[in-house]
Amino acid sequence: MDKKLNTIKGQIEHWKEYIKNFSEVRYKRSEDESWRTTGLGQAPDVEGLVEKAIIREDSYHPYKESEGNIEKLLQECELGTGLTIIDLGCLTGKWIGHLIPYAEEIICVDLIDDGFWYIKNRYQNQECKFKFYITKGSELEGTDTDSVDLIFSIDSLMRTPITSIDEYFVEFGRVMKKGSTLCLHLAAENSGIPETKNMPILSEEYIKGLCDSNNLEFVKLDPSVLNLGSVLVAKRK
Repeated sequence: MDKKLNTIKGQIEHWKEYIKNFSEVRYKRSEDESWRTTGLGQAPDVEGLVEKAIIREDSYHPYKESEGNIEKLLQECELGTGLTIIDLGCLTGKWIGHLIPYAEEIICVDLIDDGFWYIKNRYQNQECKFKFYITKGSELEGTDTDSVDLIFSIDSLMRTPITSIDEYFVEFGRVMKKGSTLCLHLAAENSGIPETKNMPILSEEYIKGLCDSNNLEFVKLDPSVLNLGSVLVAKRK
């Protein structure tokens, strides 16, 4: 697999290409909005457009068979409710449905904003609030210190450069409340990742070091949750 995905620039290009199907639906909606200014035509079928995007999202979900494992993982974390949650690398929010039962507010963070409109429309009737933030790929500057109860990320950091992961961990230690939870999908060693994937592999010792350096208590590194990589669970000290 192309090593350019191991750069932030390469990831932005890749995900913009992947998400163009959703963007096309969005842009079609924008074109249809011309009725507001011209008085011609009819208001767009927003619900229909979102349904089309849902179908497109469901057609590509590399870890769909592991959804039950994700639910079990979250239950085992004993999270409680009314939480402020960061979905790091949300893209179109394929995991947000699993987070909503625990959330008062979900902060959707990504390198691109192409999927934000879709999340807003798909989950507009949920009681929890949503915020959106475009990251540079290694920071959470838009999030207050000691304000987050759960940071959740699946797939998105599997190809992130190690230097960026290091910087993210500094941010995790800053924004997480004492006793809060980190659930992070990483390209860890001994987690079924073939060399052909060209992913930057992290040793368990390295991951534990990142936790120790950033006031996080390592709980476990679980390779059984997903079919590729391991999920780190850690707690803010």
